[in-house]
Amino acid sequence: MKVSGCFPSKYLKAADIPDGVEAQVQIEAMQIEEVGREKEPTPVLYFAGKNKGLCLNKTNANVLTTAFGDESDNWKGKTIAIFSTVTDFAGRQVPCLRVKVPRQQQVAAAIAAPVASNPDATDNCPF
Repeated sequence: MKVSGCFPSKYLKAADIPDGVEAQVQIEAMQIEEVGREKEPTPVLYFAGKNKGLCLNKTNANVLTTAFGDESDNWKGKTIAIFSTVTDFAGRQVPCLRVKVPRQQQVAAAIAAPVASNPDATDNCPF
């Protein structure tokens, strides 16, 4: 038994997405929630058909804002890919989650065309 399974979280962490996997999800909503010991207000993305939310850091928020605009209400229905990688933190490499926007959505957002919903977009999502 994995001990980490004894302490479930309502938020995604890097261990939830295996190395080499890009989990495609459809954005359902973004909410501001108090997260962590300090109860800091943090933007959290939620996805269609998924239970866990993704706490947005500045890097991931910038990717989404660049692709879809500053108004998060307009992100609903957009498909993104979430993947695990590492980043430098406090002088060491630590696991993290990153987001990217599939190429076809980047083009569609750039020309302001409506993006068709893809019901199969979440099939490869492990969480």
